Amino acid sequence: MSLRVSSGYVAEIKKIAAKDPSLLPEIKAGKLTIPEAQRQLGIKHSTLTMVSSDSNEWYTPKKYVDVARQILGEIDLDPASCAIANRVIKAKRYFTRDEDGLKQEWSGRIRLNPPYGDVGLMFASRLIADYEAGKVSQAILLINSHCTDAKWFQPLFNYVLCFTDHRPKFWNAKKDNSSPTHGSVFVYFGRRHAKFAKHMRQFGAVLHRFR
Repeated sequence: MSLRVSSGYVAEIKKIAAKDPSLLPEIKAGKLTIPEAQRQLGIKHSTLTMVSSDSNEWYTPKKYVDVARQILGEIDLDPASCAIANRVIKAKRYFTRDEDGLKQEWSGRIRLNPPYGDVGLMFASRLIADYEAGKVSQAILLINSHCTDAKWFQPLFNYVLCFTDHRPKFWNAKKDNSSPTHGSVFVYFGRRHAKFAKHMRQFGAVLHRFR
């Protein structure tokens, strides 16, 4: 699931601008995250304020979820989901917005399409940390391709990535489709590199950094 962040996200930006507007260009350029700016300015941060109740929820199309399941075997956990989305994802466990997945324990095989906005990078960072710590055995992360130059995205280049050659059309409870203005990136965590490449190349270029 992804969340189109609206009023909650804007509210956090306004708080930062009120204290130090000079930080806004750095945030826009991806050199500084909203949580980093908040800590720097002494502003209390709440994950849930980044995802407002009036946001529109958008879910990953079934064809991408089916391929993720083929690669992972099964999906043990989706840390950012809901009952509607899980009808397609079929994760054994999932955490809703109200449960705040960042506060929960993660384990097993994870499929994650984090919320939009700054909170999304917090989910990505958490996934990296838990995978490196051995808590997560495999994972597939789906994020927007427009943030590849951001500081927080750089560690993801250490894993196998698939850059879509199209713009995935997400859906919501009203059955509406939404095509973003940019493509997406699937990031694989695990040892099944060849299997990931075999199944994902239908969606775009699969890349792995030379070491």
